[in-house]
Amino acid sequence: MDCGSTNLAMVDFLPKDIGVIVATNSVDISAAVAKRGGMGLITIGGSVDLAIGGAVDATAVAVIRETNFDLAFVGGCAIAIGFGIAANDHADATFKKMVIKQSRRCALLALTEKFSEEAPYRVGGPSDFDCLVVEANLDNELARELENEGFSLMRAGEGSDLATVDVGHNFGAAE
Repeated sequence: MDCGSTNLAMVDFLPKDIGVIVATNSVDISAAVAKRGGMGLITIGGSVDLAIGGAVDATAVAVIRETNFDLAFVGGCAIAIGFGIAANDHADATFKKMVIKQSRRCALLALTEKFSEEAPYRVGGPSDFDCLVVEANLDNELARELENEGFSLMRAGEGSDLATVDVGHNFGAAE
């Protein structure tokens, strides 16, 4: 799980006591997983960028390069039809690209507000993600445009958890 408020909020919905190991570069997500318990935790180190809330430097990218992930959750700072997913910080974009590359399956998490944002550093496009998880209230026209662009959409419902989003069904069971 990379840095971001959406990934942080998701910690409360991760299944406990089934062997899940959370790897994150986020200081806040590491603390939340440790406090919640019932899961393994790997904190990806390096120099913490306080504006981002985690390590995205060359050290963090090197650790990711040597690690394989079954399922990654990546947040997008900005998502635009015809352009893809972008980040506001070059190091953050580089980190996200390496996470995608090292992951068997990858979900992009995006709040509705991210579709009106712009950012300069490209992270990837629809083919880099197995699924785009959006809020239930995403405009239907925008949803159709995203699907036409090649995204496979999943809507998270109010009060939903990962079982509602049905990660296992859509991404296959973890080995």
